Amino acid sequence: HKHLDFEISLILEGSGVYRFKDFDCRFNKGDVFVLGSNQVHCITEVDGDCGMKLFNIQFESRLFWASSSAALNERHLQLFNNRCQRFESGSDISERMRRRIEELGIETHERTAGHEIRIYAALIALIGELVSIYELPQIDVQSSDYSSIGQAMRYIDEHLADDLTLDGISAEAGYSKNYFSALFTSLNGLSPWDYIIIRRIEHGKRLLGAPHASITEVAYKCGYRNISNFNRRFKRLAGCTPREYAQAHKS
Repeated sequence: HKHLDFEISLILEGSGVYRFKDFDCRFNKGDVFVLGSNQVHCITEVDGDCGMKLFNIQFESRLFWASSSAALNERHLQLFNNRCQRFESGSDISERMRRRIEELGIETHERTAGHEIRIYAALIALIGELVSIYELPQIDVQSSDYSSIGQAMRYIDEHLADDLTLDGISAEAGYSKNYFSALFTSLNGLSPWDYIIIRRIEHGKRLLGAPHASITEVAYKCGYRNISNFNRRFKRLAGCTPREYAQAHKS
């Protein structure tokens, strides 16, 4: 499957095979994986009979440019864009990242007063570990661009069932089509159309979890007038058909 969120995963127990679009790699306890948005990935094999455990963190690209924190900015998107990377257990960077992830796990589990702030701080510290090993380029983005792209993303999210066009969305942001596409991609790590497709399929997943959900109705509510197109896109992103997903996730 693939999704919009950036992802950082720590293998807590077990070993096996992690598959990405262009390669497979083995994983072991203590390995850390960093994935950008729109990256195909799945665990295809788990060794032995004891299974595996992982701690998985997902967050949107908007964390970097829709935040009031000066610690993060759009430059840090380069840490995740087009990235599928493993940090092997025992390496200095993986051990530092493991400690940060365990801090996140404790705060997420205990949820004592102020845990939201501590979770955010731990996530910033985790991203900071990645910053320490990469040289990041500067990106020239105006403050008004953040607001405009955010407005366009909200427009997409609110009109998933409609006939969305790049002309209409770029006009909503107040930019030319070409400039909008380039800016959107630089701030989100994927094109406007990839964003729309993934958002529609994510919306479809939520709708398919309802009792007696009709696949045809769900497809229409996700902006697809052709059921074959919906089925094909859904399987490519979710790894199964809408019918299979509905059967496994009925509430």
